[in-house]
Amino acid sequence: MMALLAAALLLTADLSQSLQELKSPQEKARRAAVQALAKEGSKPAWTAIVGALRDPQAMVADEAQLQLMECTATDAQLLLLGKEGLTSGEESVRLRALEILKGWKGTLDVAPIIKLAADRNIDLRRAACTALELRAGDCDEKARKSALAVLGILQSKDKESEIRARAFLAAHALSGEAGTELLLEAGKSSDPLVLAASVMMLRQSTDAGAWTRREAMAKHAQRIVRRAVVADLEQIQSAESVDLLVRMLQQEKDLRLSWSIAEALEAHTGVRNGIVAASWSQWWNGVKAGWKPEDKRKPERRKAGDYEGTAVFAGLPVISERLVILFDMSGSMWEKRADGKTRKQAVEIELERTLKALPAAARFNLIPYTRQPIPFEKGLVTASPDKVKQGIEWFRGLKDAGQGNVWDALVLALSDPEVDTILLFSDGAPSGGKRWNVSLIAESFAERNRLRRVALDHVLVGAPRGLSGAWKRTSEASGGRLLELEMP
Repeated sequence: MMALLAAALLLTADLSQSLQELKSPQEKARRAAVQALAKEGSKPAWTAIVGALRDPQAMVADEAQLQLMECTATDAQLLLLGKEGLTSGEESVRLRALEILKGWKGTLDVAPIIKLAADRNIDLRRAACTALELRAGDCDEKARKSALAVLGILQSKDKESEIRARAFLAAHALSGEAGTELLLEAGKSSDPLVLAASVMMLRQSTDAGAWTRREAMAKHAQRIVRRAVVADLEQIQSAESVDLLVRMLQQEKDLRLSWSIAEALEAHTGVRNGIVAASWSQWWNGVKAGWKPEDKRKPERRKAGDYEGTAVFAGLPVISERLVILFDMSGSMWEKRADGKTRKQAVEIELERTLKALPAAARFNLIPYTRQPIPFEKGLVTASPDKVKQGIEWFRGLKDAGQGNVWDALVLALSDPEVDTILLFSDGAPSGGKRWNVSLIAESFAERNRLRRVALDHVLVGAPRGLSGAWKRTSEASGGRLLELEMP
């Protein structure tokens, strides 16, 4: 009895100490307190962790979110569904609560999520649509009808095409066998993002005309739609997929998309022909009469530098004519090397070489970032000699330094509808902004990029192994590549 009492007193003392450390002025101490509270696992501990979602420092709020994403405690779920979470007065807290609950292990009340689908904030509407799509199984008939009513309004009236597209995806998940009607409606849209969503719906469709729709979308004038078809075909191991991909490559003029098609073909077949359409056609014409997915050769994994592009940046081929280059301007960029020069001076040389090698028809932008993104232009500009010279001189003149807010820079890059490639130059360690944890950045980037499918290429300099692995997965999930460098 005395031993049990002593253990209980020790737990109480540990809880009190962790709660006190959660008030520390040091963010690392507060983060450690969140980790300790999660191990303690009591109701007061989870209450404090939910409260830490409001912490002004991303390091602490991200840690609280990560711990809650692994939590199964009913007490924590109730808090997240209430005023400490989905109905909080702070938009950032509501967003984090949505991101936690969309993957919650077990059933939950979706009513607050349905309400957020009509929120004024686009980030909340986006996250709510995704949550409803993923939590469709939690909806009883009453909740399903309520959700479909809200989503129907978004499909027809939301001013953001992305939200209209996501509303179709969520409604399709909620509609079961009746989803074919939604698929047909989305397929009649003139909006590229809604059409891309309709292609995504085909994977869950039993509609007999699904393949005919893929064939039609594969010829669409909008790159986003064709990219959605390629992503769909990547998941279908069949001769029909290979045949359509070969035909798409024959017609494709977009460099980045040509490589996406080639990578899909190489993954399906094990044949390595790159973006040479004639080689693929010759090979396919010789084998297609009897080819089966089981005939796939063992693929030779393509390395980051094994691509033919328009230029090369720090050893990484640029396989895009619509790219934005992001630069981490935090401390490591300004450290002096043995020769007395900074890393930025070395990057200036690489940037000049890259921009001057771009085709005249290519379009680019530059977004260095510290606490905030610092864009060269509001959007992509033509790589004319004058603009290239301006960009080089503008970057050379930058003296900005400080914490590295990579998340806001990525969001700004994605906001340009022309961009098909983001090329990120960084040391891999976020140090400012709303997101700090790389795994949460990866998840949020993938979700925001779900319809656009912008490739994230990354030149990563001097990062620890754990960070490099997380960034590599982020790049590869987007269809991009990561090149690790040791730059003195």
